Amino acid sequence: MKSIGIIGLGSMGGMMLDRFIAGGTPAGNICAATHNPQKLAQFAARYPGLKTGSNLEAAKSDIVFICVEPGQFKDVLLEILPALSESSHIGNIASTVTIANVESLIPCKVTKLVPTITSKVGRGVTLVSYNDKITPQDKQDISGLFAAFGELQELPEGDLAYATELTSCGPGLYAYILGQIASAAQKYTDTVGEAEIRRWLMETFAGTIALAEATDMTFDEIVSGVATRGGITEEGVRAMADMNLNAVFDAMFRRTLEKRARNEEKTNSMYEAPKQ
Repeated sequence: MKSIGIIGLGSMGGMMLDRFIAGGTPAGNICAATHNPQKLAQFAARYPGLKTGSNLEAAKSDIVFICVEPGQFKDVLLEILPALSESSHIGNIASTVTIANVESLIPCKVTKLVPTITSKVGRGVTLVSYNDKITPQDKQDISGLFAAFGELQELPEGDLAYATELTSCGPGLYAYILGQIASAAQKYTDTVGEAEIRRWLMETFAGTIALAEATDMTFDEIVSGVATRGGITEEGVRAMADMNLNAVFDAMFRRTLEKRARNEEKTNSMYEAPKQ
């Protein structure tokens, strides 16, 4: 079994460590590093046998996951360069740091990953792209490591942006929509509390997804199955259509993708060779 290094134990780095161990990776096969000694001690106490150390020590592992913000990524990579070689395997979860950015500093194996917070419960889609140094065995290693995360979906790196909005940004976006529905519903009752409305929404949302999974029904088919002609649900659907809900989601994608492009341009400038 490959040894794993994790540099950074923030929201995603910590979640990945948890899920690797939940998926069967022995704690002793993982070396974790973070600038926060208290957090490192908490993980070491939670997982007896977990190795802890410096970034350089974690970088000596077979696969090194760098789980830091895009603005910190280059500094971390430069710090661990002495422990790397062209046969090293870097896992990058920094959204705006490209495979080419990593290769500009070390021409090694690079796996770019877009995790999702829902992997905390073993569900969701983790996106992945590989550079041309990655072998079939490397891909198999990654698939095995991420088996406890939910679905692993390989895409060309150029397709990660829009897919990220659906999978990684998605939980936040969908939770916002449900929150708005809950707030609207609260205005029409004096007897049902916020917690109860939230529970109803969550159970109905989960049930709708379960129905789609169990029956292969499309979203349109579910709408048709509930919104009978001249019925109440049909009126609700019409109300949303009249408000041009499609335009809202078009604007959401446009604005998030534009923001992502600006952030990627800023990140790329950090990796450009200085002008002579």
